[in-house]
Amino acid sequence: MIGSGAGSGGTSIAAAPAQVSRVGGLDPHPISWHTLALLAKGGGLVLLFVGTIVSVLFGSFPADCFTMTCSGGTSAGVQYGILLARLLWTFGAFGLTVGAGIQRQFVLNGPPPESAEAGAKFHADRRSEFWLMLAGIGILLVLLLTQSGALAPAL
Repeated sequence: MIGSGAGSGGTSIAAAPAQVSRVGGLDPHPISWHTLALLAKGGGLVLLFVGTIVSVLFGSFPADCFTMTCSGGTSAGVQYGILLARLLWTFGAFGLTVGAGIQRQFVLNGPPPESAEAGAKFHADRRSEFWLMLAGIGILLVLLLTQSGALAPAL
C-alpha cells in the first residue's frame, strides 16, 4: 500500500512531504530579507563599478583633443558619458543604501544573542551596515551637490 508505510523498503512515501512539489506552480517560499538585502547591495556595487567604467571610458576627452581641435560631437559625447555615469552612480548608491537598510532593519533586528562573541559580532554587523548606509547617502549627497554645476568642472 502506498500510504500505509508498507512500501518496498519499509519506508512510507508520505514520510517526506518536503520532496513533494507543485508542478507548474510558484515557489511557496518568498525571497528572504537577507537575500533581498544581498541582491540590493551587490547590484548597487556593480552599478557603482559600471558607472566608474563609463565615466573613465566616455567621460573624458580623447588624447587627440589635446593636440588638435575636437569636434562638437566629442564634447557632447563626453557630457553624455558623464551624465550616464552619474545616473549609474545614483542607482548604485541607492541600491547600496537600500540593501544596508534592509539588512539593518529586518535581518539584524531584535535582541543580541546570549553569548558574548555572538553579541559582539551582532553589534559589529549593525555598525557596519550603519556606516554602509551613511556612505551611500554621502555618495547621493555629493551627486546632488555637484549636479547644479556650481561645483562641477566646466566643459
